[in-house]
Amino acid sequence: MTEALNKYYFSQPADLENPANYSFLVPSPWFCQESREPADNEMASVAVAELTADDINVNGAWVNGSTAGATAGGYLKVGRTCYQLWATNFAGYLDAHTELTNLPNGIYSVSMDMITNANALSDQHIYATSTLGQAEGYMTEAGVCYDWISDGNGYQGEYPFAGEDPWETVTTTQTVIVVDGKLTIGARSTHNGNCEDEDISDAQRRGSFWFTNVTLRYHGAATQEQIDAAIAARLQTAQDLAAAMHFAIDKAAVNDSIAAYNETKDFAVLNNGIALAETSEAKYNEIMEEGKTLPTIAANLESDPEGIYGVALDVVKFANDATLAWIASSGASYQQVDSILNVTKAYVNTYAQAAIEASETAAEFRATARQAVNTAIAAQKERLTTGHEMLEVAVVNELVAELKKLMSVASAQDAYERNPNATDYSGWIINPDFAEITGWDVIKGTGNGPLNQGQYYTGDADHKYFDSYNGTVGELNIYSEQVIEGLPNGTYTARVAARTSGEGAFLFAATGEAKADTIWKEIPMETYTYLDPVTEKDTTVNATDIYGSMWLEAFEKYNNGEADELESAIATCNGNNGRGWKWVTIEGIVVNDHRMTIGQTTDGTRSGKPFAGTWFSVVDWSLTLTAKGNNDGWNGPLTGVNSINAAQGAAADGIYAIDGRRVSNAARGLYIVVRNGKASKVIVK
Repeated sequence: MTEALNKYYFSQPADLENPANYSFLVPSPWFCQESREPADNEMASVAVAELTADDINVNGAWVNGSTAGATAGGYLKVGRTCYQLWATNFAGYLDAHTELTNLPNGIYSVSMDMITNANALSDQHIYATSTLGQAEGYMTEAGVCYDWISDGNGYQGEYPFAGEDPWETVTTTQTVIVVDGKLTIGARSTHNGNCEDEDISDAQRRGSFWFTNVTLRYHGAATQEQIDAAIAARLQTAQDLAAAMHFAIDKAAVNDSIAAYNETKDFAVLNNGIALAETSEAKYNEIMEEGKTLPTIAANLESDPEGIYGVALDVVKFANDATLAWIASSGASYQQVDSILNVTKAYVNTYAQAAIEASETAAEFRATARQAVNTAIAAQKERLTTGHEMLEVAVVNELVAELKKLMSVASAQDAYERNPNATDYSGWIINPDFAEITGWDVIKGTGNGPLNQGQYYTGDADHKYFDSYNGTVGELNIYSEQVIEGLPNGTYTARVAARTSGEGAFLFAATGEAKADTIWKEIPMETYTYLDPVTEKDTTVNATDIYGSMWLEAFEKYNNGEADELESAIATCNGNNGRGWKWVTIEGIVVNDHRMTIGQTTDGTRSGKPFAGTWFSVVDWSLTLTAKGNNDGWNGPLTGVNSINAAQGAAADGIYAIDGRRVSNAARGLYIVVRNGKASKVIVK
């Protein structure tokens, strides 16, 4: 029966004006069971079919070829079973296609019925690709369904849709010639715009669409003259693409493909070259789109370079020039573009912004701190712009980290100069609240994290804290520390919020290398006793991630109507049950060389006591000076740097860190080197 039907279908007369319908060669053209396909796409025929979601059938021959994350597959929309390609604010493209084989050679075109949301029209189109060429057809406003989502719940009416058919029949505007029985047909789109601030039911869906009634149209056999013309056009396409290409390595490869085709007449080689040319140039067009990195830099440099980039202008110009030079170089390929632009972004977005922020902040400092920051930025700029190529992203990130560290010291210097009698030195700690892990050195060991959120003591679900976990009791051995530099000598008390699931979790403060220079403070295990409403007996539980002395103190005040805003938040956290936090203090920390190391660990090889739990948490370090020490000749955290610069050699010969510490070996970074009584800034790369 099938053979007889095929013989009948193939016997249909066909020409360019009156093609034969070869849709019987398309798998699931209506994306439903064959017996449920409408007779045609007229509204009356579709209405009579009464298609439902139970009729959906997407043959496995249809492939989701999207490079964007998309909801793809069979669907029922506006009265029809169809194929859905749906995404919001996506990058790349949406695509679904099927590869037809064993077709009669000849001339073909394709049509499909398509629909999209209001304001979602982008470049949705259908295509048919053969060895010798490609034909396309694009959606228009006729396929936009404006009333579809008006109630926020999608299309709810009966089909026909308000008396009008919202589906648009889209036909390829050209034909393609098949000479090897193979033809790929499908539909594709790109988002073509940034709609992050637009309503999700509206333009964020730009590029999404649905299609059905896939019709393969056969226009008859191709003459040799037509085939020769198609071959010549395909070759010309390859040559035109190659001539317009921007990336030299890719362009050379395409020209090699053209030369190989001219010698072998192998269409696969030619088509591979065309595919490479299209991919390469698509990447170039992508990076040159308005709003992308390079066009944005160019626009900023044209409009107000000093106002936008300020102190980092030289760095931005260097990165822009280096990137454009690479694009124009003989070694450029689309495959390396993203990695090159990552470096450009590190220069322009990461470093430049850090330098601008540092410079603006330093402008409010007193002279000592301001000079240190400006000197460091100048030295870093010199390092970033030396030579013709940009430094690696990792190096840029190191410079940013170095600058942030210096800003911490400079800020401390400024604060010290403004109030040398201050007692609160919490500001000397980088990220004491663990908003970021920057500033803390972490050896994770067998732990995870080290940052978590969701159980902060005030109930703030977004507030981060140091936290590490290992499901095997006693196996967690994480270690973390921060060296605080530039402190006035004296005696300090550190305070921190902590909790633990078992004994052996420690906080510590160290002021030297000797064992006696470290004060270890174990995070105490706490219990809580309450009256069990069922047994009517006192029940005692470990206060690990519930209750806790911090909560208990706040809760008592809350019940007595004496709690302030913070105490009320602590008391009502976790349904008035707290999260197990307690305040832990380390007293009697004696600083004699302006440095202190603080941290937290469950590593028993360091603390001397094995950990007996599975997790612990720490947050909100603070540091208070309780007694002044000997600070003769010390004028703040930047004393070492300033004395060297001011005296031009008053310091002993040697290498000094930016905070004035003498070091034996210099890693990467900015240093001050004193030789024969003369000081100079040196960058170690």
